[in-house]
Amino acid sequence: MPSGTAPLLAALLAVCLAGALHDAAAQALDALRRSGAASSSASGHSFASHTAVNSLATAAANAAASAGAGADPDASGGASRALPDDVADALVDAGVARWRRARRRLRQQQQQHAGRGEGGQGQGQQQLAWKQWQQQEQHQQEDDGGGDGGGLGTSAAAGATGTAGPGAGSEAGAGAAGAAGGGSSTAADGGSSSTAAAVMTGLHRLLAAAKHHRAKSPESHVLKLRQLQRAMYLGDLERIRSFVWRMAAGERLTVALLGGSVTMGMGAVLAEPSYAQWLQMWFAEVAPARPDSGLPPEGPSAGLDSGRAGAWLGVVGPGWNASTVRVINAACPATSSGYMNLCLKEYLLDAAPPDLVLLEYAINDPPFPQPAFENEPRKSLELLLRKLLLLPGRPAVALLNGYRWQGQFTLPGPTKREALGVYYSNAEPEYFEFATYYGLQLLSLKAAVYHQMVAGVRSFRTDLTRAETRANGTSDKMAFFYEDPIHPSGLTGHRAMAELVEGMLVKVGRGLVMRPWRQNEEAARQAPLPRHLIPGNEDSFNDVCILGDRLRESAADQKGFDWVNEGRDPRAPKWGFTATQPGSNITFVLNTASPASDPAAPGASAGTAAVAATANANATAAVAAAAAAALKPRFVILILAYLRSYENMGMADIHCAGGCVCGARALALYDKYGGENGTGAAMAPAAAAAYAAAVAAAAAEAKTQAEPAARLDGLWEPRASQLQLGCVQALLLAAAPAAAHAPGATATPGAGSCRVMVRVAQETRSGGHKVKLGGLIVSESSPALASGMCRDNAEATQRAAGYIE
Repeated sequence: MPSGTAPLLAALLAVCLAGALHDAAAQALDALRRSGAASSSASGHSFASHTAVNSLATAAANAAASAGAGADPDASGGASRALPDDVADALVDAGVARWRRARRRLRQQQQQHAGRGEGGQGQGQQQLAWKQWQQQEQHQQEDDGGGDGGGLGTSAAAGATGTAGPGAGSEAGAGAAGAAGGGSSTAADGGSSSTAAAVMTGLHRLLAAAKHHRAKSPESHVLKLRQLQRAMYLGDLERIRSFVWRMAAGERLTVALLGGSVTMGMGAVLAEPSYAQWLQMWFAEVAPARPDSGLPPEGPSAGLDSGRAGAWLGVVGPGWNASTVRVINAACPATSSGYMNLCLKEYLLDAAPPDLVLLEYAINDPPFPQPAFENEPRKSLELLLRKLLLLPGRPAVALLNGYRWQGQFTLPGPTKREALGVYYSNAEPEYFEFATYYGLQLLSLKAAVYHQMVAGVRSFRTDLTRAETRANGTSDKMAFFYEDPIHPSGLTGHRAMAELVEGMLVKVGRGLVMRPWRQNEEAARQAPLPRHLIPGNEDSFNDVCILGDRLRESAADQKGFDWVNEGRDPRAPKWGFTATQPGSNITFVLNTASPASDPAAPGASAGTAAVAATANANATAAVAAAAAAALKPRFVILILAYLRSYENMGMADIHCAGGCVCGARALALYDKYGGENGTGAAMAPAAAAAYAAAVAAAAAEAKTQAEPAARLDGLWEPRASQLQLGCVQALLLAAAPAAAHAPGATATPGAGSCRVMVRVAQETRSGGHKVKLGGLIVSESSPALASGMCRDNAEATQRAAGYIE
């Protein structure tokens, strides 16, 4: 930096930051003194302007905080006080210039050493220069309140490539980049360094805006930097680095939120922001949209009255359209990760493919299912994670784990006391295993806030809820963490959850300053997934969920069941068929011709794809094989999403009443005719016809039998209400397309649809008979997984009923 530039910048800052003139000037002069002292050292001379500029940046942020201190954050509706554009531009330009000089200096040193043939001595000097630059960056980050987590990765990268950090080799190769997910045109061939510099400028601006966001007023954040630091596990960085790099480049990105009632926004009442809205407002501040971005002026309607799951999606705000990053809230209240695993397509139906997914189920999933991991809840979680990781664009997936002070279970032992304030009262320990195995980011709310809760610190108090103090108009609205015993309050708990995400993105952004995105990271981002963590777990991508209006339309006959919304919050509707009297019944009609049975459909099985290939080579054989595949019944799991709660709940029986066979009969027929070798088109036409005829006969016989295939029990011990999954194995008589029939073949009686009847039982454990059905799911899983899922659900039901200790 020229000798006259730093004083000029100091004067500019002092003039622009009105209201903090004396403090800004004093800090600026102090920075210049430190700069002069540093310049007297030969080793530190090249970093003098670096230190001065960064100290001035700190002075600017502190002055802005001083100017805003004491102002009521609600007076302007939460609007931010932006740093003046000329000051922000000066700070960003200085940061970029500092970055370029460091790269240029290191490159020159490398070239000099290579030309002199100094070998090991030159490499040592090179590493020493790089280490000095890292130390200067680390000191500045400590001044900012925390490290970036990128220094170690930088050193490792330097060692792996034989270079001395970003900048060695070629200016473009060190600085950038490459298309992070295909969004940027930057290449690593030395021909697009200007693009890399432009992204780096955006990154510096993003970090400056994030820093100003935290410093603008004392009420601008809930978590301290030390709390953020202890709550983060960053896992593999390629996907999340790609997201932040593209955000700095100004690309349009989508963040999808999946979870239960907390993610939906419960607890954030009376216009207080939910964590999704806090996050969207932060994106609007740090990643503002350009005037030519083409973003529409308003978001889509939430459509909460339709009852269709996809209509619960909504781009949240306010101010969402002011950012290049939009937040899609695809949560569903009172559900577990197992439910979302089966219905993911339904909830992301109307959303753009996400670039970052935040998953919040640690307080919805059961804490300690047994046997450890090899159980239905953990298997379903793994399958959901794999579906998300394999979405188009390979999004980053982060586990945002919530925490309930009032625990979810009763502690074991003779006292049977409630798990109040118990640190390990959620599923997070096992979630961490998935994070380390798949390299996911994990953010732990309890790690960030638990010690403050125990100490009764303001904003983290748990002795009362915010709802209990709202009647008192003078109560401290920032005192309590929870709105009710389950859901965090909007101004404290929800804000803390958003700050965990913001802190993660800032930390990754600081790492990108130290080690910019490189093209070779793209290969790791697109790498295949490892094998399943849980032995025997198998992916299933053809699950079909019938929810909302489609569930309502599939009801052919109903007696005593009504279609009602029992949600108390308009943001969290709870539509479903509800009955309260024994003998009430409802029948759903399922179309058994699924896309998976179509050889041309995406996701078709290997067997049906083989049929299509054979057709090109041998038409006669293809017709016979297609006829066999069409006649052969499909093994699926029929899953009813039903309400479980702690009072007035009844039992219901499931019957297959035509076009399908359920339960033990389905397994027996599958073992006799299909077996593990009966998948796809492997069966001969005669064997497939015999199999279909046997299933059709069993389906016709089942119409006259009163014995149910399965029973659902809506009563459970925890004082909570949640949709649970009750499942039964089934064989469906799929309707074969006309072209697929062999010459002279006739349609199988009963093929084309499956009728599933649910009847409210006379028996009850609660004294009430309420049964609520929220959805019907068809999962084309393997027979082994289907048996395990149904067995686990049946055991859970029996245990709740007291039949199993």
